[in-house]
Amino acid sequence: MIVFCQVGDPIKLWEKYRESLSEDIRRRMGRDNRNSEQVVDIVYNQCLILQEDIVTSMTGKSLLHFGLPEPIREQSIMINNLGEIVLIENPNKKRLYWPLGKIVELIPGRDGKVRTLKLRCNKTEIIRPIQRVFPMEIQSAETAELDVVPLDADAPKIPSSNVYVSESTIIPVDAPPYMSKLSRYGRTIRRPKRLSVFNITTVFESE
Repeated sequence: MIVFCQVGDPIKLWEKYRESLSEDIRRRMGRDNRNSEQVVDIVYNQCLILQEDIVTSMTGKSLLHFGLPEPIREQSIMINNLGEIVLIENPNKKRLYWPLGKIVELIPGRDGKVRTLKLRCNKTEIIRPIQRVFPMEIQSAETAELDVVPLDADAPKIPSSNVYVSESTIIPVDAPPYMSKLSRYGRTIRRPKRLSVFNITTVFESE
């Protein structure tokens, strides 16, 4: 009715029907530990948010354009980059299956604040409120500024001078596991012999 009919006094219409429009929200909010005034304010604000989302999806305009009060939104995510890839919320599907879109236009309100976005999704352009769009932290090639860092940037640099390595210090790749180990000077590393009870008794018997 707000969109297709020219309402003479939209504020009066809102004050008359806001109780019935926000009945479901008021029932849910009544479970919280808040006083009645806070509950009423929050309920009416949530109702305005739902109404504005519907109006915005149909016309691309906010409630303020139709003479209705503007809801207070807790804008926790700022999306201000054209060409940014975003997730478009779909309440009928899980987040994993939400479609992707690209921001092609920022639509500011009368106060200059951006509340709606024009998105390109599947070769079509749609308009969604900013609260129904979530950033993917992926930008298009036009706006992305990538700092190319080589993979071996943090690796220690080895001097490229010719170092002579004797053949005796080279261990073949297919060497058996029991092959004797060599020190850095090329000497064979021998394991120390440990005395066992059997060796001690043998020594005493031989004496």
